[in-house]
Amino acid sequence: MRFSLLEFASVTGLPCGEFPDEYDPEDSPVYDDGKKSYWNELIGPDKTVTLGDISAMLTKKRSKLSSDHKLKLAFLLIVDGVLIASNQTGRPTFKYVEMLADLEKFLSFPWGRESFMKTVEAMTPEKRILAKSTGKRQLTNDPIQNLVKQLQQITFRLKGFPHALQLLAFRNIPGMVDLLKFDDTSLTILHWKNLTHPTQLITLPQIHSLESNLKVFF
Repeated sequence: MRFSLLEFASVTGLPCGEFPDEYDPEDSPVYDDGKKSYWNELIGPDKTVTLGDISAMLTKKRSKLSSDHKLKLAFLLIVDGVLIASNQTGRPTFKYVEMLADLEKFLSFPWGRESFMKTVEAMTPEKRILAKSTGKRQLTNDPIQNLVKQLQQITFRLKGFPHALQLLAFRNIPGMVDLLKFDDTSLTILHWKNLTHPTQLITLPQIHSLESNLKVFF
């Protein structure tokens, strides 16, 4: 199966158009105490704040935040906590916070393309690996083989929105949908009342069984 920007846009429905001319996806500015920034206005002076802290700001009773302020914080949680997740302890990305100064521009941004780039970043074979002898990163002769070894680890951390991979698999392999315990496809996240998703456990032997089933077409 191919997993490109086209498939990502298809299964997520996110806008994946071109980046604005002034936007540099490689640029990663950080919070600077000595410079004026929208971060101070939206979040405050704490540069170590987590997404959990922001969530608490939103759910705090008798909050004095305006509806516009709450909306921007909610958008930040969606972007940094769902579409472009990077660490186990999520934190706001400085440049995304700054983008919220112009909400209309923020909403028209191609978040699908940004999310896709962050998602495939961890799947791309690294040209440099950590040498055990020196402890420094050096060029490798076989980046593909190193990626294969990474994928064979017990755990493997993906960034961005790896859930799109699951969506693609469910769309292209009908037999996987039959393995779901909870199959009410009429519900959307806006109608979901529980705090957590239903437990869906699909085992590796079940996947292998699908691969060898001649009645299953990919």
